[in-house]
Amino acid sequence: MDTDSLMNELDELATGLLILDSRTVDVMTAGKFLNDLEQIIRSAGALNLSPLQDAARELYRMLERVVIDYDDIKDHEAVFSRLEKGIGRMQEIARTFRKTGEIPAAEAGPETDPQAGGEAPQVKAGPYPAEGEIVMQDESLVKDFIVESLEYINEIEVNILNLEQNPEDKDFINAIFRPFHSIKGVAGFLNLEKIRDLAHSLENALDRVRNDEWPVTTQLIDIILDGADSLKGMIGNLKSRMEGSGEEVNVDVTDLMKRLKLMEEDPSKYSAAPAKVKKIGEILVDEGVVEPEALEKVLEDASRKDPPKRVGEALIEEGKATPKQVSQALRKQATQVSDAASIRVDTRKLDDLVNMVGELVITQSMIRQSPSVQSNTERKLFRDVSQMTTITSELQRISMSLRMIPIKQTFQRMSRLVRDLSKTAGKQVNIELVGEDTEIDRNMVEEIYNPLVHLIRNSVDHGIEPPKDRAAAGKPEAGLIKLKAYHRGGHIVIEIFDDGRGLNREKIADKAVKNGLIESKEGMSDQDVYRLIFMPGLSTAEKVTDVSGRGVGMDVVKQAVDKLRGKIEVESVPGRGTTFVTSFPLTMAIIDGMIVRVGQERYIIPTTAIRQLLRPNQESFNSVIGKGEVVSIRGKLLPLVRLYDLFDIDPERRNPWEAIVVVVDGETRSKCLLVDEIIGKEEVVIKGLGDSLKTVKGVSGGAIMGDGSVGLILDPEGLFELSESRSRTAPAM
Repeated sequence: MDTDSLMNELDELATGLLILDSRTVDVMTAGKFLNDLEQIIRSAGALNLSPLQDAARELYRMLERVVIDYDDIKDHEAVFSRLEKGIGRMQEIARTFRKTGEIPAAEAGPETDPQAGGEAPQVKAGPYPAEGEIVMQDESLVKDFIVESLEYINEIEVNILNLEQNPEDKDFINAIFRPFHSIKGVAGFLNLEKIRDLAHSLENALDRVRNDEWPVTTQLIDIILDGADSLKGMIGNLKSRMEGSGEEVNVDVTDLMKRLKLMEEDPSKYSAAPAKVKKIGEILVDEGVVEPEALEKVLEDASRKDPPKRVGEALIEEGKATPKQVSQALRKQATQVSDAASIRVDTRKLDDLVNMVGELVITQSMIRQSPSVQSNTERKLFRDVSQMTTITSELQRISMSLRMIPIKQTFQRMSRLVRDLSKTAGKQVNIELVGEDTEIDRNMVEEIYNPLVHLIRNSVDHGIEPPKDRAAAGKPEAGLIKLKAYHRGGHIVIEIFDDGRGLNREKIADKAVKNGLIESKEGMSDQDVYRLIFMPGLSTAEKVTDVSGRGVGMDVVKQAVDKLRGKIEVESVPGRGTTFVTSFPLTMAIIDGMIVRVGQERYIIPTTAIRQLLRPNQESFNSVIGKGEVVSIRGKLLPLVRLYDLFDIDPERRNPWEAIVVVVDGETRSKCLLVDEIIGKEEVVIKGLGDSLKTVKGVSGGAIMGDGSVGLILDPEGLFELSESRSRTAPAM
């Protein structure tokens, strides 16, 4: 340690104080500040600068009191002025020592008590002795630590996978080091010893990497990921103790600490399998921009020049690649991280805001459709109502966007999953992520996680072949899973593609017949057969593995997708791979619906379930023994469901060729719903029906219409089940 390094640390501390002041002392920033003070105390000790050490300790104690009693402090500016003077005093001591080599005499430091001079009052220990005594009385600090630490761990998981692909990128190393550093600092302040010690050990390992003492290897990546998992478990246990749930997991870091110790003793043992890094030239070759021979020649010529030219510059000069192609390759090589200014908002407040905006939309619609307003000829009123409609629509759009977050974090969790599963299965699998910035409703993030996990697990276990089989089929030994997200027509679409063996149509159909799920496979299209994989108990796996093959999972995927009012489709080419295409509405609060009328009642059918609207001719309507009423749609016989029968309504039209037929999709089948009239398409705010009606089959919710009446939102699969339970053998004419 030298005085220049110490001066740099003090300059960073002074900058940190500005951040601390501007953010009004949030616990993670304060923790980092305290962490930096600890480092300065150690550095001053190494240089035998006892006056600076004493000043830093005084400042540390004072800042502890500021964090604990922040709400009770009356003059915050005076407090930060004292902190600023304390840092200035330390900088003066360090400068004097650097210039003269003499240790300045000690002076009185800042008062420890932020309200008045004197010693800091004693602080009672907190209520969590199992993790060491927490030095505070305010539980909100612990809660902030839990929330922000879990966010930090998610950042770590994202960046550690980026580091594995780009082990020489110092930005990724620093992006992983900083969260561990912050967690350690706050855990030390709160006296969470186990969390602090583990974070400290992982921080030390990353510091070795930053200083080029250790290489980035797959083993190191495994250690960091396992450490992040252990920290997540410890913090989860702390959260359980705070909430009094008693649900804790056993977190044993003994093996992890042994691995860290072994690596420290002999890092060469862990450097046998360095993570693969693709250079700019390799990326351009993979994309077909440059031939391998041409790249070798350019590299050879560039190395002879003084100074040696970068490969990108050389390729552009030789005309082998355009600046745009080199720029795109550079972007692929290192992910650019952008920070956006943000504030933390309680999700309950956000949900309340969205609900109130929903009520505003309903009220605005009721005013606009009011007979007294529509019959009024005053132009100013018409303009005012139009303006209110525009403002309400924009307010609705903005409020809904507040709930939207990028799907990047979910996709990055899938990257970790693929890495772990491929290692377990003994396969080589790469994952490609497309559309990570696509936004999704915050409330849907956790809901779509499990379906994606099931689909990824099946792709790795069943879809991707072992390396030998892929080589025999003329494929690269490493399989590919591609996750793609994009917006389409008010929906978010997520595609999961694997370049594996594809689905075996005959095997699926034969298994379905054998299990009694279908009577015959004759006349079934590929799509009809592929939909069978979502039926409970249908698994064509030849053996049960730790990953899949027990006949459960794909039906769970379908249930989860249906719960979110989404759709899932399957596309597969034997020997070339399979694609699952899932589609979800952008928000859980509003749906795009088709309003239909049956008698005097109006119902809403989600547009995602509608395949076709038509008025059939009389010849296409038949009654088939054992199947009931059917309508021929494009050469296919689809069962007819009369809504007026299910809901005991007197209809306006009973003959299908006089009414309207809506072809809707359920889980694995399609049917025709008979309605009197199509009123129109509209976005509606979903309302729950309450506990007494939530179990009613065929109805998934309600919506307040423009005239103030309530329209029921129909659930196609529930309607199918309801109609089958009341099946008739003769048409009701």
